[in-house]
Amino acid sequence: MKLPEGWEWKAIDELIVSIRTGTTPPSKIERYYGGDIPWFRPGDIGEDKILTSSDRTVTQEAVQEGKARLFETGTLLITCIGNIGRAGILDQTSSANQQITGIFLKKEVIDTDFAYWWFAAIQPQLQESAPAATIPILNQANLKLVRVPIPYPNDSTRSLAEQRRIVARIEELFARIEEARRLRAAANEDADRLLDAAMTGVFSEQILSHWETMPLKRLAKIEAKLVDPTLPEYRDLPHINGNVIESGTCRLLPYNTAAEDGMTSNKYLFAPDDVLYSKIRPYLRKATRVDFKGVCSADMYPLTVIDERLNPHFLMWSLVAPPFTNYAADRSGRARMPKLNRRQLFSYPFPLPSLDEQRRIIEHLDAVQAQVTELKHLQAESAAELERLEQAILARAFRGEL
Repeated sequence: MKLPEGWEWKAIDELIVSIRTGTTPPSKIERYYGGDIPWFRPGDIGEDKILTSSDRTVTQEAVQEGKARLFETGTLLITCIGNIGRAGILDQTSSANQQITGIFLKKEVIDTDFAYWWFAAIQPQLQESAPAATIPILNQANLKLVRVPIPYPNDSTRSLAEQRRIVARIEELFARIEEARRLRAAANEDADRLLDAAMTGVFSEQILSHWETMPLKRLAKIEAKLVDPTLPEYRDLPHINGNVIESGTCRLLPYNTAAEDGMTSNKYLFAPDDVLYSKIRPYLRKATRVDFKGVCSADMYPLTVIDERLNPHFLMWSLVAPPFTNYAADRSGRARMPKLNRRQLFSYPFPLPSLDEQRRIIEHLDAVQAQVTELKHLQAESAAELERLEQAILARAFRGEL
């Protein structure tokens, strides 16, 4: 990267007062943990610039006896194993484990916030440059070689003023991006509510009161047999489990074959037009209709319609609609792992309208689902664009273009 006139590259080693790697006190000694000193691990770093709290804490005994290492307020912590190069600035004296290195900078030469944003700019490159097929590591020797673009290094007052101006501009622009993210998240929630509202309207008590009701066991059953997914005739079939069904929308997400997922235990062999319903945690509302042959987890019910008065696609929507969800939630029990058993499933008093009305409902809900899917697709594109915009802002900032 070409620097503006008057700027120079400086190695981190030229800009620091101290550089130290964190430590982990012996985990078997209980009195070393649960104190009032934040103890940072890589997962605590990367979301926020200012590090105010950590998932775990250590005690004064851990420092005095257990070799926990303290970092003073204002230290820049850098993750050096795994997702390397993520940074944060301490707002109080803290400790960290050995996967984190702390650098305390020469404040008369470089603004700590400026250094933080530089690491945010180069973090993707640090990650990509790590050796393949190993856990990425940024050791102290390599960290000291990281170069930072410093404006007007021969004039400390001018240099720090320019660094702080750049930081202020970055944070102003990033605040706008964060607001855009907030609006995008709200739009995603609105999209989800759109489909929920459509189902609530279609399956309202007033409408259901005009439909015939009969036990689900008269309309559908489980015909699928258990098969060994390691056999040649089954190993390359699609493997469907609850993780590849979107909650509440009936949308099937990308999936693998049984072999790709490493399946070895017996699975249900389902057929085209079956409806797959996840019996685990019914409140998640996971069901989908398939148009292909495949195998599914034993935690799924592969339902085959046996009565011509029921459209399989209508069965799918019914299984994620409020009436059935409420029924399943009331009966599934098991506080830690709610599950709907077969007897409960097939005892459900299924509301059955005419086939013509089923088709109208299917068309309506399918159309809303397509609308929701498109909205989410656009929001995902927007999220990726915001990330690219952040990197573009940082690149311009350190080229002296902000």
